Amino acid sequence: MPPKRISGGPMVVVKGPVYSDGDASHRPETGNLTRANEDGYLQTLAEKWMREEVGGAQPGRRYALDRLPAGYQAWERPRPTNPKHIDRWLYGHPDQKRFDSPNRFYPHFKYLMQHGNGESCTCDLCGSKGQKPGPRKSTARPQAATKHQTRPAPLTRGPVDEEGTPDVYCSLFTLLKNEGTLSRAVEERASLDWRAERPLVKEFANVVPKQPAFIPRNGEIVLFLRPLPPSVQLQQDPKTHHFSLHDTINNRPAGNPKWLAGVVTQVPSSPPESASLYPPPPLPAGDANHPTDSPSLNQSGFRIEPLPSCNSSDKNLSKQHTYTPLHLIRPFAFWQLLLAGIPESEWHISIHNALTACATVSLINREQFTGRWPNASIYSSGLF
Repeated sequence: MPPKRISGGPMVVVKGPVYSDGDASHRPETGNLTRANEDGYLQTLAEKWMREEVGGAQPGRRYALDRLPAGYQAWERPRPTNPKHIDRWLYGHPDQKRFDSPNRFYPHFKYLMQHGNGESCTCDLCGSKGQKPGPRKSTARPQAATKHQTRPAPLTRGPVDEEGTPDVYCSLFTLLKNEGTLSRAVEERASLDWRAERPLVKEFANVVPKQPAFIPRNGEIVLFLRPLPPSVQLQQDPKTHHFSLHDTINNRPAGNPKWLAGVVTQVPSSPPESASLYPPPPLPAGDANHPTDSPSLNQSGFRIEPLPSCNSSDKNLSKQHTYTPLHLIRPFAFWQLLLAGIPESEWHISIHNALTACATVSLINREQFTGRWPNASIYSSGLF
């Protein structure tokens, strides 16, 4: 960013620390404080950093951070004994303590810039030799305690994301750098998402390996047809290899299949029977009643929701779910083969949505972090 001219010389913007240990939940306990202008912190921290550590401070120039470390905020209030004097504090320390000046915060800021976490910081609030000081004594009376005052401290310290959740991967990389080699299970116990999804992901990872590969999985994107009349079947032309619908009663083409792309949201609770893997035999001419075998769980179909656009808030397609038998479902990976010969203008909008969604992949159940500095690997249960 080019320097901007202000009173006293050009201002050079300095990039702040990438990682932070700031606790976004640590905020004033009473309502008589308001957000403060943070320019004093931004300029003091940047100028001390450039002058003392970088050695690149140039005469006639002023420096300011682009932002404070994530999770930290400045608050202020008039001093009760002298309202003309404004007291300012910086909130966000993981020990639920506050800094009373930029100079007092600087050692902690410096440690974040140099180490990427605050686990062994020796600033005034973190304590000497990396030992945390005891909890701050509360001056509030017991009957005045609020819900905010009883909030538990963060589960871990170290880098955090914008929501204040500890970034375990950055912490593991820092630990790997310090120890040289590392092998440790990946746990995100401070993440509510991780704790809520963990049982479901473990169950999913346990069921999928035992499931035949041809059966659609929960969460899988597939191509499917809505249930067809008993006399209409899907067939492939032996010459062109294009798929089409065929009316077995009148022995004539029934048009192009109307494929949709969707997400499997429910699978049968037991494996399908072999008889249900294939379409029913064609009806004899003039026979309006087709004998059915004894129903199985699979004949009620896999619940599939057409895929809405990833970039739109309109999710009406998801409400148009259908229960589709297995013989009318195909892996989305075969979309080029299945849609061959069908003009793109006839493709259902869900197919374009699926092509967009399938441009990305997602790791399932990250389990283990291992490495020898500077290389590391993260092992997952699967890839979606």
